Order: sequence, then structure tokens, then C-alpha cells
Amino acid sequence: MKLLENVKVSNVALIDTASKDIGLKFRKPTVGPELEMVHQFIERFVDSYKNKQNRVSIFIEPLVEQAYPDIVIAEYNPKAIDQWRPSRNNINVNDLKVLQNIRTLRGVNANQIVDKTNFSYKTILQAIEKLFDAGLIDRKGERWVAKSLRDTYFLKSIVTVEAKLNQWDSLLNQAHANKWFSSESYALSAVKQPKETTLNRFRTNGIGLYRLNGNGIVEIHKAEKQALPKNHISWMFNEWVGRYETLR
Repeated sequence: MKLLENVKVSNVALIDTASKDIGLKFRKPTVGPELEMVHQFIERFVDSYKNKQNRVSIFIEPLVEQAYPDIVIAEYNPKAIDQWRPSRNNINVNDLKVLQNIRTLRGVNANQIVDKTNFSYKTILQAIEKLFDAGLIDRKGERWVAKSLRDTYFLKSIVTVEAKLNQWDSLLNQAHANKWFSSESYALSAVKQPKETTLNRFRTNGIGLYRLNGNGIVEIHKAEKQALPKNHISWMFNEWVGRYETLR
């Protein structure tokens, strides 16, 4: 990405179509004013983050289920990845759906997971074996239990940013969809002074709003914060970050 060639900060990783294979697909960027706005936001965000102790991985248009959020910013403490097991690189979405069921039910056997999902018994047994090898679950008697989030989930936040020049309806819909897996969802607009009715629509839906100003980023209002991990996609970003860090 030519516009981002000079963005090189030690505690920031840009992950896009040119990055190493971590099991994630990306949309090929479409050159135009919205892409330029996305790049300007990233450049300014990186400049504001360079002196912080944590790290961030910035995903640019990753494929999430059937959608491509413009920007996904995952913040984490790199020391938390020191105990990463190579076997975690083999974990997939279905495995993490099984993990979420184990976490939600607070200890289950394979038959109980079959009752709660559409997966076959064989698929669940394979997922359990992979999750156990990866250090994400443990066995207690006849039940499988999820290990502590403190030891397995290291993302502090997942902030999504959806960018549009001025298409408010589309921007709101896409930013709202990103709330499904993120801790905070933001919209980025080129409009300097949105109408109060527009602002209220975003506030009501818990969507934060950014605009670019000079060499900085203006936060018009904050996004509603949600606890992580929300679901298997929140977990997948955790795994993608871990893979990227350990494969460097």
C-alpha cells in the first residue's frame, strides 16, 4: 500500500493483503477517496500510538464472515503471547465455536455440545482434541472446561472503524454490524459538522464517531464499550494476532 509505506512504528503492525499468511483473507483495496481517508486515519492513529507500551495490530479490510470492515484495531500486551503454543496456529472458526459453548456452559461433555450445536460428534471430538493441545481447555472428571481468559485471551480491545464520505445510512448499518464482535465500533466521516439528528442516531446505537482534522483525529463522541470476547470472531482476532506475532 503506497500511502502507508512510511508507517513503521515498533509497536504497530499493519496486516493486509501483503502480510504473511495467518489464515485470514482480505479484500483487495479499491483506490478512491474512501481508501485515502482510511489511510489518513491509520497514519494519524499510528502517530498518536507510537509512545504507548502496548501493541496494536491494524487489520485493513479483513474478511469477517461475509463482510469486510474497513479497519480493525486489536490492542494487546505482547508479553501475554510468550506462552503461545504452535498448535494454536491450527485452530479454526469451528473449533472456537466449540470453545465458546464450553465457556458459556461452564463445563460440558461432548454429548452436551452436540445438543447445543449443529456439529457432528466427530467434529466436536476433533475440536476438543485441538483445543486441549492448544492449551485452551482442560479436563475435569467427565467434563471439559475452558481455561481462564487471563491465560488464553490477550486482546485488551477490538476497535472497528467504518469509513464513508457522507452516506450516513450505509455507515450506520455497517458500523452497527461491527458491534457483533468488537469492543468498540466507530464510524469515520468526512463531514465536519454532522447534524444533531445524525449524531443522535449513532449515539442511540452505541456507535462512536470520528472525523479527520488537520493532522489529527477528532472523536466527536465515544463508542459504547463491550466486554471481550463476545463470540468466536472475537476469538479469531485473538488467534490471528498471536499467529502474526509468533510467525514474525
